[in-house]
Amino acid sequence: LRSVGSNRPFKIFVAACVFTGVGYGAWFALLFLFVDAYLGLGEKFSAVFMTSFGLGIIALGIWYKVAGRLGKQKTWLIGMLLVLPGLLGMWALSANSNVATLLILITMINCGFAAFNSMVPSLLSDIVDFGVLKSGADCTATYFSFYTLINKTVVALGGAIGFSIAGFFGFDPTINQHGSDAVLGLRLGVVLIPALSVLVSIVLIA
Repeated sequence: LRSVGSNRPFKIFVAACVFTGVGYGAWFALLFLFVDAYLGLGEKFSAVFMTSFGLGIIALGIWYKVAGRLGKQKTWLIGMLLVLPGLLGMWALSANSNVATLLILITMINCGFAAFNSMVPSLLSDIVDFGVLKSGADCTATYFSFYTLINKTVVALGGAIGFSIAGFFGFDPTINQHGSDAVLGLRLGVVLIPALSVLVSIVLIA
């Protein structure tokens, strides 16, 4: 634990993962409610999300090539720079928005988070090697165990934060009509909190 704790790149890495994960968790947890209850496009959600998710899988190959040229850290950074405008674009959506716009924005976000999911474990391997070089102790299992724990926890935490904010403003998914305060809470939880979290992660990654 002393060896892991003295690895400065690992601590910055964990902080970046925490903010990225919180942003992803809040966005993902509230996304369907936002699309269904606010945009009124719930019946289109499955097709939109599966299409964007499939494009995100294809993007993995692109991220791999980008990493080969620019490195894993910059690829993760570029991915988050793709997520941020996607999230901010969702803030501008309304009940009159079309499906194509929603698809583009969700695809940007899914493709950006694909960079996070693919680059981070590989980047951690480099950080582990740095730790071995500096301390002489091979703590690979501890590093990856800690990363797995953090990754699962912060995504769940992000979802809890998103739901809490929406609930605080009076959003109730069981009713059909939502007041302006409830809609604001939902938008804060699904857009603003994730956007702020991703913005902090961009600074930490850089």
